Amino acid sequence: MPHVLLAEDESSIADNVTYALTTEGFQVTWAKMGNEALDLLKTQNFDFLILDIGLPDLSGFDVLRQAQKMNRCPPVLILTARSEEIDRVLGLELGADDYVVKPFSPRELSARVRAILRRTKSSSTNSESVGNNDNSTLEVSVHPSLMRPYNSSLFKPETKSAPLEIGPFRVNPEKREICYMSKVLALTAQEYHLLNAFISNPGRVYSREQIMNIAWEEPLSATPRTVDAHIKTIRAKLRDINSQAEPLKTSRGHGYVLDLES
Repeated sequence: MPHVLLAEDESSIADNVTYALTTEGFQVTWAKMGNEALDLLKTQNFDFLILDIGLPDLSGFDVLRQAQKMNRCPPVLILTARSEEIDRVLGLELGADDYVVKPFSPRELSARVRAILRRTKSSSTNSESVGNNDNSTLEVSVHPSLMRPYNSSLFKPETKSAPLEIGPFRVNPEKREICYMSKVLALTAQEYHLLNAFISNPGRVYSREQIMNIAWEEPLSATPRTVDAHIKTIRAKLRDINSQAEPLKTSRGHGYVLDLES
């Protein structure tokens, strides 16, 4: 039974979330304060954290930072009334796996939690396989055609065993690592898969729907706005290395494309 820590100060919301999760087979522990949530993380093992930003004592962002410093941070979904783009981007940059704005559907929330846990378990299994198998491979969901209507059958796994170098990028599939201008990018699992797809096919335009199918094990757990936030985060990380270049461009009305000539 997955154990979820819910950090939420509004009792009515906490009751709804707890009911939705427990009926889906989760165990839920409720913390009303940020410091209370941190104390629980120190003393107990949780499989998931649902975190409100506007807690009375600490910002949810501060709770997330401190939990990561303690190395006691499970997968995180931010649940908040704050819908501004900057808050979404900050939450994702700090390591949150998803961002849900109130009001929300408790049933959808449960589905998102379950999808993230499946994805996390899958990533952990893959990482163990990489560590125990020198012949590990990387699956990249890409196709060489440009601007074709989306067809899931086009996204076939492609085996990569050697580092891939294209322009200023270098992908090391065994380490699941991407370097930009010889510097390692600190990427989440979604950002890695997303950027890797662009690097594998520079010049190809990906729609938001295609990106969701590439970077998320459960595409329905993401939204176009989530995709936009991840793209913005990747751009910021690239800009930190080279502020003059903008290789990840917007193709208006279509999606995003990697332009190596930029």
